[in-house]
Amino acid sequence: MNIDIAIISENLIGVAYEDINQFINKCELKKVAITRGEKSILFFENGKIEEIHIESVEVKDTLGAGDVFHGAFCFFYLQKKDFKKALESASKVASESCKFFGTRAWMHQ
Repeated sequence: MNIDIAIISENLIGVAYEDINQFINKCELKKVAITRGEKSILFFENGKIEEIHIESVEVKDTLGAGDVFHGAFCFFYLQKKDFKKALESASKVASESCKFFGTRAWMHQ
């Protein structure tokens, strides 16, 4: 497999926290982020797992939050190629989007 960056929802991989390193190595992934809803984001880079804590917000709607996160990550990553900073920035954008109903209402505030 030749994947440079994978951003995966915890709900989709079906791997327990203890088995994440094994999953990453088996799939030969270089940089991986695992989003976990309101919990911290786990990310793997340079052979180690770290966490990014998520800002707590009053959630009104999570519809589209994953898409917002992925799009924001791409935007920020392409600017500076800094995996951790792009994940941090994307998490803030996605969290902001959850404060509003609908997938686009947050963009007009």
